[in-house]
Amino acid sequence: MNSTARLFVCILTALCPFSVRASSTSDSTRAPATSAPVLIGGDTVLTLAAPLGSFGPEERAQKITATLQSILDHPSSDTLRVVDFSGMSYITSGETVVMTITDHDASLAGENRDVLARQYSLMIQERLTVESDRHASRDLLKRLLILLGLFAGTVLVFIVLRMIFPRFYTYLEGYEGKILRPIRFKSHEFVGKEALAGFLVLIARAIRFGLSIAVFYLLVEAALDLLPWTQSLTIRPLLTGVLLTMFALIIAGVVGKMILSFFSYVKRTIPGWEGTFIHSVRLRTMEIIPARNIISSLVLVAKIVQTILLLLLAYVTLTTIFTFFGFTKTWSAALLTYLAHPLTSLASAVLNYLPNLFFILVIGVVTNYVLRFIKLIFQGLESNAIRFPGFYPEWSIPTYKIVRFLILAFVAVIVFPYLPGSNSPAFQGISIFLGILFSLGSSSAIANIVAGVVLTYMRPFRPGDRVKIADAMGDVVEKTLLVTRIRTVKNVDISIPNAMVLGSHIINYNSSSAEKGLILHTSVTIGYDVPWRRVHELLLSAARGTPSILPDPPPFVLQAALDDFYVRYELNAYTDRPNEMSRTYSALHQSIQDSFFDAGVEICSPHFTALRDGNAASIPQDHLPAGYKAPAFRIHLPGFPGGRDQGRPSTPPDDAGGQQTGP
Repeated sequence: MNSTARLFVCILTALCPFSVRASSTSDSTRAPATSAPVLIGGDTVLTLAAPLGSFGPEERAQKITATLQSILDHPSSDTLRVVDFSGMSYITSGETVVMTITDHDASLAGENRDVLARQYSLMIQERLTVESDRHASRDLLKRLLILLGLFAGTVLVFIVLRMIFPRFYTYLEGYEGKILRPIRFKSHEFVGKEALAGFLVLIARAIRFGLSIAVFYLLVEAALDLLPWTQSLTIRPLLTGVLLTMFALIIAGVVGKMILSFFSYVKRTIPGWEGTFIHSVRLRTMEIIPARNIISSLVLVAKIVQTILLLLLAYVTLTTIFTFFGFTKTWSAALLTYLAHPLTSLASAVLNYLPNLFFILVIGVVTNYVLRFIKLIFQGLESNAIRFPGFYPEWSIPTYKIVRFLILAFVAVIVFPYLPGSNSPAFQGISIFLGILFSLGSSSAIANIVAGVVLTYMRPFRPGDRVKIADAMGDVVEKTLLVTRIRTVKNVDISIPNAMVLGSHIINYNSSSAEKGLILHTSVTIGYDVPWRRVHELLLSAARGTPSILPDPPPFVLQAALDDFYVRYELNAYTDRPNEMSRTYSALHQSIQDSFFDAGVEICSPHFTALRDGNAASIPQDHLPAGYKAPAFRIHLPGFPGGRDQGRPSTPPDDAGGQQTGP
């Protein structure tokens, strides 16, 4: 016997407390009773006339009708089947026996039992399909009407919330200063009435948002229960998790806003405590810790505490949200472990490190006051309040920086063993790597720094001096440990590495200009036909008429060379404005030209011969005397007195063409 047959036997045994064989014997001997209809949705599908065991036709019909109604109320995908077993036919739906057909039913219907069972199965299946479609349509329409009513109710709730809460916000803000009073401590206000009103409005907004989320969640859950396509979906836990997540985020947002508002108020209030709650720490008349430093430290502590609280709030919110979903519940415990382990390790390390930290703080405080004392000394040297023989004021700041660097390096060597992890191989390896990297990559920088230090104590120039370094000439605008910057007369800034400056020749035009004056010199070439005393007089007159040229010491002229066609005169004049050399040279040249042209003396540069033969003088027309005319050509004939070729024959020999030249 197979499992299906055993199932049917069990069902029939439960339904029929009598023997199947005895029932069929009694049915064959019992007279036919009145027929009873089997109904589906109030309509007759078939009629039964034969009894079954102790059940008469009416009881059988009622039982079958109830079974079919149950199938309609709980629709499934199972179809009707006909199963033959022990001389009877069974119409089943899944594991439910819908109807039993005996040979007595077949004889009364005048059909074979198997054929009658299949006819009944088809009739019931067709009617069930029609009634199921009608039942589903009515049920779906009913569910949609209910869902539409719920949606309308949700919209009404949102409208009511929108009408009530803005008025409630206005109501809360209207009681600012009446019921809501600022929180004070003595005469200091810690929380203002505006902050209290804003906080209450924030809570009201959070409540409104939470109610909106709850109403929306209930609408979605009702829709999932009403719609037949979503009844089998198991997303209710997910929706619950989403709802709780929103509530958690609302609470976290409110708490975060409170933290930010509180610490923002604290950071604004702390600077006002100077002179009231917070005073400078003094040792007799010496100020050890200024009040502004204490205030800055308190503001920094407030920022650190605010950051820690916000991070803790984010962590608690995240772990709480993880517990709302089944697939993330284990993440919460893991995240707690990830955070707790480093925090406990960090707390233990901090506690163990406190003695070393105290030592480093003491060294830092002592170093700070030592540097302050040294800075005072060098500031006195810079302002000439303190004087050392041979120590120049411009050395004070660079020397202070060098001394400060040496002190800090010494302190770093002392503090290094007390740093956390200084003995670890990783820390030592990184230190060695950085040292090698610095050594390899900073050779040129170190060379420039050393050159900058050497130049500082050589004092070849100072900021503002007019200098010439290699091929660059200009005013020094900045001198650092790495580069020297000069600005040319064309306003071009040139940065020269200090190593190049130290390796080049440096010309400083300002070094002696204040005491002795800078000598500007220029050369002119004058023909031999002009007396040299006249030239000296004109050059000195031009120098005296030039701005920025000093009258004392007086300018002087040197005769630099006796060239083939002219004499080279060098004019030397003193000035105390080296930074204006270009303009002074230009003015001096202009004055020389005017002076010589007014005197009718030619400047033979470029090469002009002093002897002229019919050519005009090379002097501008404005400077020539009135009625000036170019001299006539002078012709010297051979053999004539005054000629260049005296002693030669009066007529030259015939040339190749037989022509002769003569007067």
